[in-house]
Amino acid sequence: MSAKCPIKQEVVDFNKGKLKRTETAEKNPLPTTKVIDDEKIAIEEKCAKLPLNKELEGFKKDHLKKAEMKEKNPLPTTDVIDAEKVAIEEKTVKEPLNEEVGSFNKQQLKKTTTKEKNRRPTAAEVEAEKKALKGGK
Repeated sequence: MSAKCPIKQEVVDFNKGKLKRTETAEKNPLPTTKVIDDEKIAIEEKCAKLPLNKELEGFKKDHLKKAEMKEKNPLPTTDVIDAEKVAIEEKTVKEPLNEEVGSFNKQQLKKTTTKEKNRRPTAAEVEAEKKALKGGK
């Protein structure tokens, strides 16, 4: 801003003597370290006098309701897993995969042609693009 600016001139010429004297009162002061330490000690003393286990000792089991759980998706037992492993091994011994592949009839396959939709550019197209890039710089 230039020196001719009226707002800047008012700030420079302002008389500080016109201001009233005020006292600031801190309404929400932060606690001192002594206050924090005293609170910690009070909490520790309270915890020592009233242990949490006292509430648990006085708890009455009679107020609990009986509930039955139904397992909707039970995990298989080790016996079931072992039985499945044996069944899989027996099946592979009887019908090995290699026999299926070896006896596959290739005549059942249909002839297909691959149509390349995302073709690669030819050498001429690459050279033309290089020249266009060099010419643009």
